[in-house]
Amino acid sequence: MIFLIEHIPELSEGNWPNNPEGSSYIDVPINKRTVKSEAYFAKPCEMAGEVYSRLIKTGKDGKILRNQIRAGDEWPDFEPEAKMALNYISGLERRWLKRKGRVPETYAQWKAKRKYKEKAT
Repeated sequence: MIFLIEHIPELSEGNWPNNPEGSSYIDVPINKRTVKSEAYFAKPCEMAGEVYSRLIKTGKDGKILRNQIRAGDEWPDFEPEAKMALNYISGLERRWLKRKGRVPETYAQWKAKRKYKEKAT
């Protein structure tokens, strides 16, 4: 998710970013023809839109997250607010990945519910 947040501009232009530095993953070319049901740029644009819309909902916490990603910080070094925003964006505790008629809870509702759970345990 950090990689996606970092590369929202490229994704919104319809381009998949290059492999992350230090990654040994390589796509092996497929030599058979396939018929795609959507344009090549549709999936990256869709991913960028979804991640960006969730990021915007996190407000100040999302800004902290973006600043820490730009600074090159790693997950263990993130501020608690940044970790909270990243968990919300990742959908770790929610099961809405597609927007098919369901209205997801707001960041404030999610955050309040989470704080309540932490106090109860």
